This record gives sequence, structure tokens and C-alpha cells, in this order.
Amino acid sequence: MKRLALAAVIALVGCENHTGEIWRAQREMPVYKSSEGDAQEEIFRLAPGDICYPGKVVTEKVFQYTQVHCPPKGDGWVADDYFHKEQRK
Repeated sequence: MKRLALAAVIALVGCENHTGEIWRAQREMPVYKSSEGDAQEEIFRLAPGDICYPGKVVTEKVFQYTQVHCPPKGDGWVADDYFHKEQRK
């Protein structure tokens, strides 16, 4: 029963909805090519003030990754949550 409850909590965490949000980076952080695997490939870095639009959220091992679209830098996955989050107007 405890395993079933744990699986339900993990599933709920993986279903976060960020529809309509704009994220502004608060500090420098890496953006990865994928949310999968032990050896993450960094594809670019966000600088403070960079704007991203969040997508789906996945949990891999102990990390929660969020897919982001960060024009003009590109698309990728972040594990850090150092963002100021706003609703789109």
C-alpha cells in the first residue's frame, strides 16, 4: 500500500501544469539536451533575466526536469527552479 501511495505522489508531481506562465531566470543555470540519462549534455546556459516558457515536467530518479522554450537560445530541459514565475498577460 505504501508503494502505491508513493507512486501516486510521484505521478502527481510529474503532472504539474505551467500553462500560461512566463519564467524569468534569477541566476545562471544550465539547460540540458534531455531529461534522461546519467550523463547530461549541457546545450546552453541561461543568464539572469532570460525568459523561458515552460512545458511538460518529468521526474527522473531524484530530479524533476521541466522542458523549456527560451527564445532565441533554444529548447531544452532544466533541473533548477531559480525562476521568477509570472502569468502571461
